[in-house]
Amino acid sequence: MTKTYTFLAVAIVLLAIDSRVDSSQDVMKDLSVKFGESMNQCIKEMDLPDVSADFYNYWKEDFVITRRETGCLFSCLAKKVSMQHSDGLLHKDNTHNFATKHGADDEMAAKLVETIHACENSISESDDCVRVLSIANCFKKEMHKLNWAPSAELVTQELMAIL
Repeated sequence: MTKTYTFLAVAIVLLAIDSRVDSSQDVMKDLSVKFGESMNQCIKEMDLPDVSADFYNYWKEDFVITRRETGCLFSCLAKKVSMQHSDGLLHKDNTHNFATKHGADDEMAAKLVETIHACENSISESDDCVRVLSIANCFKKEMHKLNWAPSAELVTQELMAIL
């Protein structure tokens, strides 16, 4: 009888972990869509070439963004949602609030802020666009390690519906 309870307890824990990963991916999808809502506005304001393909492919694990202009887009988007101070550095409180407002619990939001901050600290680049691009690539890599990266296809579908 004890083996049955042990098996049941292990099964429940595994289901909870699996559900948390799926939930985290859903939250990341929602955050990505919310983050990208101002993409067309930023492209126009900054007179950027069309870099939307980079944004749409961002979550693909093997895709690495190399275009400086995409870093400029990400920087503009971060400013639009108040995730970046005027000096270009991460605004931790606003980023945490953005995450919780769009589905993350406090623990997940804290991990997101911690990850972005760690990526930010690992980059020594003075050009804001290149620095933000490097942070974005680092962040994506870390989200894949956590298995929190959303489906690039789902993010693209949702963005196309609102843009």
